[in-house]
Amino acid sequence: MALAWLEEAGLVRRVNRLEAPRIPIMSYANASAFKLYHLDVGLLAAMVRLDEQVLLEGNQVFTEFRGSLAEQLALQELQVDGGLDVCYWAMDGQSRAEIEFIVQTGSQIVPVEVKSGTNLRAKSLAVYMNKYQPRLAVRSSVANYKRTDNLYDVPFYLLNNFFQNIQKY
Repeated sequence: MALAWLEEAGLVRRVNRLEAPRIPIMSYANASAFKLYHLDVGLLAAMVRLDEQVLLEGNQVFTEFRGSLAEQLALQELQVDGGLDVCYWAMDGQSRAEIEFIVQTGSQIVPVEVKSGTNLRAKSLAVYMNKYQPRLAVRSSVANYKRTDNLYDVPFYLLNNFFQNIQKY
């Protein structure tokens, strides 16, 4: 009841687990398995009293929460102007492979892996790509834009623009 109220008020966003990457993705979303995101990355940081120096200095104490903020920022960019249909994917079994966001845009299903640091190794994305062979995939981080085959490195601030113009890719 309280969760539904927070969602309806627009204070949190629910991202359901995708059972199978098929169109339409929301038909394959498992509503009982979900991640919850705050409305805004800045408000989230203020709510937990995160000092800006911790962000700027790359404080080691901040390691785990940095990933949460990166996911939050990426989701915000994907949800601009009403947003896109978004789920997350996790492999069943012993593998801990997880893709933060699976986006449907038109007839394409695009995996989006989020990286909070400078290490851009994407093991989970490699697992997903080997299993489902998407036409294109996105790795979002603070790194510059780059294309390697069908993998696009897209900085957080360009995610919305990338998906608005995806037919060009």
